[in-house]
Amino acid sequence: TIEANACVGSLPAAAEVAAYHIVSEALTNVVRHAAATECTVRLCRDDELRIEVRDNGIGLSAAYQAGVGLRSIRERCAELGGTADIRAADGGGTRVTARLPVGGADAPVLAATGPSPADDIEVDIEVDLEAAVDGAGATAPTTPARSLV
Repeated sequence: TIEANACVGSLPAAAEVAAYHIVSEALTNVVRHAAATECTVRLCRDDELRIEVRDNGIGLSAAYQAGVGLRSIRERCAELGGTADIRAADGGGTRVTARLPVGGADAPVLAATGPSPADDIEVDIEVDLEAAVDGAGATAPTTPARSLV
């Protein structure tokens, strides 16, 4: 499931790329490690872009250590002055929350060219959690048509 508030709008290029890779890595971890049957991606924007990826899988063990993917999520956030929080979700599963400073939804996007914020925005992410749970694999997140959000 993907949920986003109506004012996500266009993002600065660096934030857009970071957001895409954060969600992609979080979804990869869900498929590889969570044994989840459901996953929700939530996007919300005011003066920051908040990204939450939550699954209903097995959660994090008490002794878990961040691998390359989780370290990458934290590094991408830190590069833009944001934060990442990765923890067991209430009720089971794992929750990855990333916060990226981007200015308000009506803040100008620092780009000389590209679609306007009023253009239709597509999200194209395919993850077959049932196949992953059954061991048959899953499709990797695909590159979005224009933007993650």
